[in-house]
Amino acid sequence: MNMIKISSLLISTKIFLLLTSSAVIAGEKSARNVNSCFGSEPFWDVEINTKVVQFKDSGKNFVMTIPKPQPSTAEGNSDEYIVVYQGKTIDHQNKFMNIIIVNDENCSDGMSEEKHPFSAFVLSGKTLYKGCCK
Repeated sequence: MNMIKISSLLISTKIFLLLTSSAVIAGEKSARNVNSCFGSEPFWDVEINTKVVQFKDSGKNFVMTIPKPQPSTAEGNSDEYIVVYQGKTIDHQNKFMNIIIVNDENCSDGMSEEKHPFSAFVLSGKTLYKGCCK
């Protein structure tokens, strides 16, 4: 009788571990969980956290920041696939920035040819930056 209880407990534990590890893996692949993007030619990066979304163009020493970002999902898509951050920047009056993160699992950084799980597009005015996210 005790062997049956132990076997049931072991099976339940294995199922729980499989389900929770699958949830973690699925959550990591969500565009909403991206916190770092980058690009080259020109070199730029984006950092995303709960306080700001900050874009930096290293070549031009240019920074744009959206305070208190509220990501939205592109209409007709889930936030696992595509997320949009948009807003007026606090660094430059009347300047808006849009950041689109897409889960395509095939983004190449152009230099090392390493593949990254997300693509990023940063648009401000008529300037568009394209890169990858980790």
